[in-house]
Amino acid sequence: MRAAAFANVDEVRLVGLVDTDWPEPATGNIFYPAALLRDLGWPPQSDRLAAARARFQDLLELAGRRVSVSTFTLEDSVSNISAGAGCTQLASKKVRCSSMPNGPIALLRLDTDWYESTRHELEHLYPRLVRGGVLVIDDYGHWAGARKAVDDYIAEHKLCLLLNRVDYTARIAVKP
Repeated sequence: MRAAAFANVDEVRLVGLVDTDWPEPATGNIFYPAALLRDLGWPPQSDRLAAARARFQDLLELAGRRVSVSTFTLEDSVSNISAGAGCTQLASKKVRCSSMPNGPIALLRLDTDWYESTRHELEHLYPRLVRGGVLVIDDYGHWAGARKAVDDYIAEHKLCLLLNRVDYTARIAVKP
């Protein structure tokens, strides 16, 4: 089963900040033991991973012509970002691994939870967000680190940015 296509585009560029051990999955849940999650009806890690891979495959198939994937870690200099080690597993005729694209960004979605990673993304990627571009901050309402990084960045750069609530955790804004 495939998800419904939600865009008609020629090219999709995925740029992601990843853990240094990506694409290896995390080992276990740091908050709850596996037995408790199973008793509560939570799907096992293998099912969640299969579902995430299926959603990611849908995203890769969205573009009519090409998908480019770049990954980087907090240890990488944004000016020196390469395709990333895990990217080669995704390479195909349509999917190419690439260095960090230099062009403008129309949609910037941040989903890294913590202060340092969120701040790193804002410092290096927000300036490239075009006027009228959309900023999505996934963890603003949930993780204090993400919220503080965003608030600090907005204050330090004296941005006039209205963060609209999407749900409990996500906020969305349009760059003025």
